[in-house]
Amino acid sequence: MLFLRKLRFQPLFLNDMEKGHKMKKYNYTKAVFIGLLLITFLYGKFQGGFVSWFLFYSILLLTLYILILSRYALRGLKIERSFSKTRLIAGDDLEITIKIFNHFGFPLSYLLIIDDQPIKMKSLHDKNKQLIYPWFRSISKIHYTVPKVTRGIHYWEKIELVTGDLFGLIQTKKIIPSFSEVMVYPKSYPIQQWHSRNVRNIGASFSQNRTNEDAASVIGVREYRTGDRFHRIHWKQSAKSMQLMTKEFERNLTNDFMFIFDQDKKKYPIEKYGLFERAVELTASLVSFAIDQRFTVGILSEGKGRKGTSLARGPEHVMKIFEILAMVEPNVDIPLEQTVLNEIPYLPYGTTIVIVTSDVGQELNHLLNELLVRKIKVEVFLVHLEENKSMSWIDIDRYKQLGIAIHLIPLSNWGEIMRNGGMSFGR
Repeated sequence: MLFLRKLRFQPLFLNDMEKGHKMKKYNYTKAVFIGLLLITFLYGKFQGGFVSWFLFYSILLLTLYILILSRYALRGLKIERSFSKTRLIAGDDLEITIKIFNHFGFPLSYLLIIDDQPIKMKSLHDKNKQLIYPWFRSISKIHYTVPKVTRGIHYWEKIELVTGDLFGLIQTKKIIPSFSEVMVYPKSYPIQQWHSRNVRNIGASFSQNRTNEDAASVIGVREYRTGDRFHRIHWKQSAKSMQLMTKEFERNLTNDFMFIFDQDKKKYPIEKYGLFERAVELTASLVSFAIDQRFTVGILSEGKGRKGTSLARGPEHVMKIFEILAMVEPNVDIPLEQTVLNEIPYLPYGTTIVIVTSDVGQELNHLLNELLVRKIKVEVFLVHLEENKSMSWIDIDRYKQLGIAIHLIPLSNWGEIMRNGGMSFGR
């Protein structure tokens, strides 16, 4: 117990030691200058003359400067942090500008600016410390760039300022709260084609891009309207009525996709964090493709604070999904099977569940068998390490015959897939 108490109070003890060391140095400097003032004053009294009194007043001015510097140098400073963009895509560069306003006008011989670093950026750059020489300037600026920012929501909370005298005798510090936030969305890649198992478009909402316009789906004719395609013109009826007539097709129902992203932390240890990031990018790519096809999509994230969206489409809905993908982390103790089965009662009829996971164990096998029994449409995207040999249990052909498509995406081929123009998922 005594050992644990020592560990618990060790940081506080070290902080007190640092403060005590600085206070000791300040007191020592103050004592030296008081001593010099006394000596030069006595020297001027007994010796007299210009030189002796010049030394005394020089030391007096320097002492006053140091005292004022230690107490008031950073008191009138204000800070403003700005970004080139507050919404970025993973891999972009982030430019940061910091403005320092010296309204008090106290001359500063130097100023060390130490900007805060978000947790995920601490290993990415070391340019958040910059030294400037503002002197009498009322406004000073510094710029630095964070290259290739990582996905997530990054928070800045404070800026630390350090200054001192020309001789390095004292140093004064001030921490100014300055809260800022930048959201970095996952990078999405092009998908050349994705043949979903829900090929008959039997979702719950009407399609905006009719994909099955054949003769069997014609339900009537109507007058031609601007924007109608020429191949829909009914020429025989147009000739009879002496005006252009257009075929009216039956409105098909669209594909509805509910994406469920596996965030089980047991499947993504620290050494496999790159696997998790590729899974996030794959999900973002699939969502973008589905939206481009005018399908309705939703997502469920079972992270800290359950987040999700209903089935919908549109730019605002896509931004909500990408915000969720920006925040996801492998920090969940809930098994994937439980997450999926809990969501099923809330899904509209005809919804296809799209599972993105790296699970190569029997849990996924049990889940797929349970979904087959319940007659739930499901499609699986399995991001895996190529050297993993434990996937022999996955009988892809058997699941395909039963209506479940399993797509294997090896991590080692990710870069090559992107260089070749994107991904393609067959039937």
